[in-house]
Amino acid sequence: MGLEGSDIGKLLGLTPRSFMSHFRKIDGLCRERFQGRFIYFSDEEAVLLKQKQRREEAIEKRRGAVPSATDAVLVLADLIKHPDSSCEDCSRRLKRKGVDIAPQAIQTLLDYHGIKKTAATS
Repeated sequence: MGLEGSDIGKLLGLTPRSFMSHFRKIDGLCRERFQGRFIYFSDEEAVLLKQKQRREEAIEKRRGAVPSATDAVLVLADLIKHPDSSCEDCSRRLKRKGVDIAPQAIQTLLDYHGIKKTAATS
């Protein structure tokens, strides 16, 4: 899936800021912005394509997963304040507050707990 700087830092036991600037142009690595973050991939084309595909699959899987307990509370509080809104509306409002929860994950949360919305849903 490639690695973020923080992932590399954990593996090495170092703060990424102390060494990541040295990895910008190193043989064998390809640094690319992927969904707003810098990811370090292999520079071999076939491996790079597989890594990107795995990363996208993992992101899609997380989108449909049930949100954490903390995020669930934020979702439910938002839906209580805005009972007539859709999962997309809720997702947009939470994103403006710095909480990135996909509409599909909100719907999954509601379905998982058997919560039925009487207003429009996603």
